[in-house]
Amino acid sequence: MRESNDVELGLAKSQPEVSGCQMVVNGKSDGCQPVVNGKSEQKIELQKPVKIVKRSKTTDICKSYRPHKLSEVYGNESVLETLKNDLNSGDERSKVYLLSGKPGTGKTTIARILASGLNCESGDTTEPCLVCSSCKEALKDKTFYIDEINCAHASNKDDAGKILESMAMTTIEGRNHCLILDEFHQMTSAAQNVLLKPFEEPPQNTYVFVCSSEPDKIETAMLTRMVEYKLVIPTREETIAIIQDVCSQEGWTHLEDTNNLDIFLHDNSGNSYREIILNIRKAKNTPVIVNNLPPVLSEAEIEAEKFGKNPDIFADFLSDCETLGLVGEDRNKLLLWIIATSRKLEDPAGVIIQGTSGDGKTELIKSILKLIPEPEIIRKSGISPKGLGNQGVDSLKNKILFLEELIGADDVTQIKLFFSQKYLESLTSNGSYRVEGPITFLTTTTSLLETDEEEELKSRLFVLPVDSSGKQTKRITDQQDIADTTDWDDKQHERDAIIQKHHAFQGSLKSLKVLKSSILVTGYSDIRNRARRDFPKLLQLYKAIAFIRQNQRKHFLSNGVDSILLEQSDIDSGNDLIKDIFGFVDDDLLTPARDLKKHIEKYLSTKADKNFTFLEIQNFPKENGEKYSHATLKKYLDMLIKKEYVHRERAMGVFYHRLG
Repeated sequence: MRESNDVELGLAKSQPEVSGCQMVVNGKSDGCQPVVNGKSEQKIELQKPVKIVKRSKTTDICKSYRPHKLSEVYGNESVLETLKNDLNSGDERSKVYLLSGKPGTGKTTIARILASGLNCESGDTTEPCLVCSSCKEALKDKTFYIDEINCAHASNKDDAGKILESMAMTTIEGRNHCLILDEFHQMTSAAQNVLLKPFEEPPQNTYVFVCSSEPDKIETAMLTRMVEYKLVIPTREETIAIIQDVCSQEGWTHLEDTNNLDIFLHDNSGNSYREIILNIRKAKNTPVIVNNLPPVLSEAEIEAEKFGKNPDIFADFLSDCETLGLVGEDRNKLLLWIIATSRKLEDPAGVIIQGTSGDGKTELIKSILKLIPEPEIIRKSGISPKGLGNQGVDSLKNKILFLEELIGADDVTQIKLFFSQKYLESLTSNGSYRVEGPITFLTTTTSLLETDEEEELKSRLFVLPVDSSGKQTKRITDQQDIADTTDWDDKQHERDAIIQKHHAFQGSLKSLKVLKSSILVTGYSDIRNRARRDFPKLLQLYKAIAFIRQNQRKHFLSNGVDSILLEQSDIDSGNDLIKDIFGFVDDDLLTPARDLKKHIEKYLSTKADKNFTFLEIQNFPKENGEKYSHATLKKYLDMLIKKEYVHRERAMGVFYHRLG
């Protein structure tokens, strides 16, 4: 049963083959001798593409080039290899898969291939034989064991009930029931909630392939029950290869309009595999494209180039945030963006957003992550070498790992190890699991982070308190009110352009080294033990700021590696960014402990010496006239002592304290 009529394309490929060519720019051509501005140039070496397999002759060009085996799918090689490893892991394989990506990147095509392979009579495979009765039934959309549902037209709670009935269907021996849910994000929250439990524990022989072009709209609880595979649009080189090969096979070898080339040559401009094929069809007699034409920049890439060269890039970033409706939290937004961008460095930074339940911690991170290309982000509900290792050893390398809530001692331990040694591995009876870093780690927590493991994790990550003030609440509610207006809706194109600009900027940043030419003035002079763990975090921040400014710097080779220098301006920017929230003094304190420290400082300003007792502080009233309870004062005073902000001494049988 198939209810989805959308054509989803992942191009089929075979062995490399060189195509013939003809090239004309503002002139005429003779065979492979190109003419540029009317003048003949030397013969140009062509791109050597992978041969795109034409599966059938039909008026629908997309269906003609649709692959029927995973090995025939063109592009997204690393994602497909990881997916293949998971499907081939037998009893260890996942049961619910999320294939996400822009329309036309091959989500539904891949889901159909996998569903067909799981029912192929030659055995579970990602390479269905296409000749057995089961494969033939699948190709004709007549198999009883593959249900395809377009959730754009089946999105409510009743439709979810029908999906449950389908999942409960029994299968004969040797068959697997495969459910393909297209555009799943269009299902209502209530409908998704109905499927939570079945997705967590699907029937033994049931596999679910969820396809979505907007995975951010899927409920968080539902996302935690899926293994996500993100498909991306082709690179410039892949686009050229596709155009060369398809044009050669179709016999379209005469150039009618040179402007037609622009739609193909935008590097990561947004054309999916399906769009490329359809654009070729529109151009028809377009010649094969050579690989040494200068890149044609998209509008987003042009704006990204200006953005990267702007000396006031951080002010420009905050202005973009306001346009996108991300109000307030300027320091947190900027820090999160800088830290997220640091993922490309050898030693990236990480952050914990701390606050109470429901104060917008997760939404703050999600808002900033919208400015990062989706394939760069890995969302997880927990951390384990096995769970991460199943995705592939390099699946997280220089990516952002986003854990929505930091819970459980094991997660804390694993994250601490991942950050310090830049890899995770484990050895079990079922085999070894390893995943490589480094990663940028982002998470939220409502915990006080007081255990030894949590303390050690805090020493590696920045801890940012969310702004829960009344002013920030007012900003948010005002923005929510604006978001319901027609004027806000009319400016959606402007917001889309900003996001595209930021995605292009992130894609333009080169992985490089940030080096110091000499000792620079950091402004950090804390002599306590905690400085040993704080200073490396500050260096990470300084280098991340320099990395973002790479298009404003002179590049040089250091031991053969592209490098730039860390400058004093980067350090000054970092210090200005964190001084109010961290102050180089109490960056790792919870707000109550920080308030107690200020309370002690106020009390000491009223006396000549700088010593105080527990009882003196307890009896000294706060600004509102209240006094600390014994339990509260003991809890946060002990925290100040543990972190060396307060020193305790005993004299004549009495404990005295002094600020460090």
